Amino acid sequence: YLTFDYLNRNADKRIEAICVDVLPEHMECVRARQKDNGIGQILPILGDAENLPLKAGTIHGIISSECMEHVPNPQKCAKEMFRVLAPAGQVLISTPNRGPYKRFHGVRLALRRMLGEGPGPREDFFDNPLDHKDLALYLRNAGFRIERIEFAVKVPMAKRLLILVPEKLALGIINLLERILIGRYFGVNTLIKCVKPNGR
Repeated sequence: YLTFDYLNRNADKRIEAICVDVLPEHMECVRARQKDNGIGQILPILGDAENLPLKAGTIHGIISSECMEHVPNPQKCAKEMFRVLAPAGQVLISTPNRGPYKRFHGVRLALRRMLGEGPGPREDFFDNPLDHKDLALYLRNAGFRIERIEFAVKVPMAKRLLILVPEKLALGIINLLERILIGRYFGVNTLIKCVKPNGR
């Protein structure tokens, strides 16, 4: 979905996109949507993030949305992104931030116990949950230079409100929201922009 949105927003530029996904049905979805929308500059490739089926140094930019929390080895995934990027190539990553989700679900489970209820549906919907520090460490270890860390705070309103703020201010907002919204769902996504240094 993000690939089509990105291309539509940059229709005036000649961007060729490669869409990598581990599920064959997602690739079929991309092909069908390409046909419906008449968008030909997307190459769907079946593959996994820890073994990207791409040559080293051939990609100029990567967008990874809600993926890193599902791969078994995030460090290997970060190294693969570094490998396929050309020097000065950029990566934009979005992933749910483990800390606020973990604390919220701890409060939710405690309240359910107090009410004599079972734990309810499974909430560990991330295979490998990360916080912003974990993610930044994996990227630095792979060789990337971190340019920016931000958070998108999703507040439960009729319309979702996204607040993009710098790291220190965001942590203060997150802590405040946790106190105000106890017992209510809200999400926090980590957004990281990083660059492969020239000459690497």
